[in-house]
Amino acid sequence: MVGLIHSFISGEAGGPSRDEVLGEPLCRVYAGSASGPLPPDAPPPASFGLHFRRAAAFLGWWWRGLARPNPFFDAQTGAPLAVPRVLTPSERAAL
Repeated sequence: MVGLIHSFISGEAGGPSRDEVLGEPLCRVYAGSASGPLPPDAPPPASFGLHFRRAAAFLGWWWRGLARPNPFFDAQTGAPLAVPRVLTPSERAAL
């Protein structure tokens, strides 16, 4: 599972929309921590069926070995390919 900041996909200048690139949203998560009201067309909260389908997919991928190779880790050593960099408070303030 990969979290993706989707704001870079704008759909402007004739490019594809977010839904065309990523697919339509299936559900919403963590809506309680939203900084503003949800849009009227926001997808519904995740249902039990959706959680079940996700769990089944993850287990199937794991069972069949489809989690390897992983694009974020070295196949031989298992070490991360990039080291995360935590910004200092002053670096965050500059952004």
